[in-house]
Amino acid sequence: MPGEKMFHHILVPLDGSRLAESALTTAVWLARKMDAQMTLLHIIEKNAPSEIHSDRHLVTSEEAFTYLNELSRLPALSGLHVETHVHTVEVGDVARSITEHSAELSPDLVVMCTHGKGGARRLLFGDIAQQVISLGRTPVLMVRPSKETQVVGAAGDFRCIIVPITGDPGDEKGLPMATEIALAFHCRLHLLMVVPELRDLTGSKAATSFILPSAMRLNLELESDSA
Repeated sequence: MPGEKMFHHILVPLDGSRLAESALTTAVWLARKMDAQMTLLHIIEKNAPSEIHSDRHLVTSEEAFTYLNELSRLPALSGLHVETHVHTVEVGDVARSITEHSAELSPDLVVMCTHGKGGARRLLFGDIAQQVISLGRTPVLMVRPSKETQVVGAAGDFRCIIVPITGDPGDEKGLPMATEIALAFHCRLHLLMVVPELRDLTGSKAATSFILPSAMRLNLELESDSA
């Protein structure tokens, strides 16, 4: 239906660290703008370390329930519909478990942090966020954390959203989501398509450009006009 909201429910996986909580700042901000429900999620990891990025890592269900409930009662979340969920059975594959919960809880958006080089044991860092994207069907908003970010700190409005387009119809699936966010925050929406220059070509195109540079240059100009 035209005009119907796309984002009704936002899922935020958390591990207890301040870096992971950077995602909560953005999620709260979006939930207020879009009048969406939020669910705070923690997955109990098998053989989890007691610390992650110099912060505590939640290793028991009791710790996780207490932590998520404390966050849900923060003044910054006042007025929002906030649910909490702890997966109490220990799992070895955290990314897959987050994906399974996305299917079970049916959020419209997952908001999570990614940071630096993490091992497989890093709940929301390293390649875990990328795995969630590749395994699931729910859109994922990845937030770059900052050690200076306070828990549910202030966030400034989006000013510009860039949507990369390759010409593949699958790329257009992200446009409605980007458009809704742009409308909610009254910001600019830029569509970006990249056409390589002659010197940047690789593979068979590079070979063709070496033999027929003028023809390939004309072809790239046509690609640019088409884009």
